[in-house]
Amino acid sequence: MEIDINLDTRKSLFSLINNVFDNNFYLNFKGKEDISNISFVSQLFLNNQMEEESFSNNQPEDSSLKDILLLPSSSDIKRFLLRNPSLIPDETYNLKVIVSGYTDSDVEIDTLFTVPVPEKPLPSWVWNETEKIWQPPVPMPEDGNDYEWLEDSQEWFLVPESPYPSWQWNSEDLSWMPPDPEPIDESQTELWDEETISWMPVENS
Repeated sequence: MEIDINLDTRKSLFSLINNVFDNNFYLNFKGKEDISNISFVSQLFLNNQMEEESFSNNQPEDSSLKDILLLPSSSDIKRFLLRNPSLIPDETYNLKVIVSGYTDSDVEIDTLFTVPVPEKPLPSWVWNETEKIWQPPVPMPEDGNDYEWLEDSQEWFLVPESPYPSWQWNSEDLSWMPPDPEPIDESQTELWDEETISWMPVENS
């Protein structure tokens, strides 16, 4: 998500990058005056209740822990990344940005936006307005096992236990697949060796 913030008009423009929703905000500050020394506070509101607050000038040294990252900028645009705010689909939020260091007084700008509903995973699934999630027509069994939804038969398929830790589940074939395909050689039998993550020939007796 991207928000263009004009510090002179005190207006903002919200948009989706490539029409794709994600839980990151790219904040682009623009202004006719010097913007190199600006800092800001971001406040995320839902139903007039503040859910989160972040400070651009009070971030941990470890970049992996930062809520706000300064991105490469130009002389007339200063860009920040506001990372992973907690957003609920199909809800309308207000992102209030309070900017210091541009004029003698703080600049406050509000941006209203509605979080899009995620793409429908399968034709038969229905959007739950209360829980804000897509749900299948038949609830998944709650017995601790892994299941795969079968759209054609409208039922849950019990995923068998993986034969080896390195193998990956293939939803199309409903089978576990090794990292490397099994060699096709009728004259030679090969077995999977998990230590070497490879197929090993078996000596014929």
